[in-house]
Amino acid sequence: MGSITSMCRDLEDDNKGLSRCAEEVPKHKYAMEDKTDDKITEAVVADLRLRSKVGIKKYNTTLDKNNKDDYMIHLYQELLDAAQYAKKEMSFIPMIKQMIKDYPNDMELGKKIRETFNG
Repeated sequence: MGSITSMCRDLEDDNKGLSRCAEEVPKHKYAMEDKTDDKITEAVVADLRLRSKVGIKKYNTTLDKNNKDDYMIHLYQELLDAAQYAKKEMSFIPMIKQMIKDYPNDMELGKKIRETFNG
C-alpha cells in the first residue's frame, strides 16, 4: 500500500475525485470521539473542529468536497505565515531577557512588560 498522498492521486486519476480520499484513508484504531488524558491534544482537536466550522461557513463547502483548490500552495503560504509569526515571537526573547536584568523587582518587571506589550 502506498502513501495516503499516492492513494488520493490514484483516486483522482480514476475520475471519482478526491472527495473519496477521506473514505479511503485507513481508520485509526481510536475513534475521533475518544478523549485523551492530554489537555493539549484535546485543545488541538477542539481547534480543528472550530476551524472546520469556520471554513464551512466561509466557503460553503467542506474540505473533503472542495477539489478545486491547490492545497500545496495553501500549505506553503500558511507555512510562510507561520515562519513569520515564529520569528516575530522570537524577536521578543532578547528584549524580555534584558527587561529581566533591568528590572529585578517582579512588580517593576510586570509593570514594564505590561507597558511594552499592552501599549
